Amino acid sequence: MERFSNKVTKILQDGGWSENRVVDTGKFEEALKKEGFQVFPSVINFLKGFGGLRFNDPGAEPPAVSNFHFVAEESAGGQAPYVKKHYSSVLGAELCVVGEAADNYMLLMMDERGRFFAGYEDEFMYLGDSVVEAIEALCDQRELPSVKDYLARTRRV
Repeated sequence: MERFSNKVTKILQDGGWSENRVVDTGKFEEALKKEGFQVFPSVINFLKGFGGLRFNDPGAEPPAVSNFHFVAEESAGGQAPYVKKHYSSVLGAELCVVGEAADNYMLLMMDERGRFFAGYEDEFMYLGDSVVEAIEALCDQRELPSVKDYLARTRRV
C-alpha cells in the first residue's frame, strides 16, 4: 500500500487530514454538477478524504507548490468550458476539477480512472495515478511531466 512521506503526512495533518477522515461529499458533488462537470466515483472517493481541506507548505521551493486545496466548490466556478476545451480534449477523457494550487493559479483535476492532472493557462501536467503520487508530486521539488509527454510514454508501453 502506498503511503505518504513523513514530510507530506505532516503537511496534510496540519491541514486537518487524517487517514480515517470521511466527509459527506454532497455539497461538492452538487457544486461540480451545477458547473457542468461529470462527478466520477473516483472523485467522490477522493473528496471523502480530502474535500474541503487547505494545505500549506511555507518551506516549499519551486517547482513544489506552497499551498493547495481541495475545496471543489470554489475551484469549479465557471471552469467547465475551459477544462473541456483545453485539457479534456488533449487527454481524450473527461476531467473533473477537485481543487487548486499555487495561490489558486493552478487547477487540480481527476479523470474517471482516478488519475490526477494540473493545469494553468496552456500548461497541462500529469500528477500521478493515485492520491499519494499526486500529492507527493505537488509537494516535491521536481518538474512535472506534460500530459503530452505522459501520453507518449504510456502509449508506447
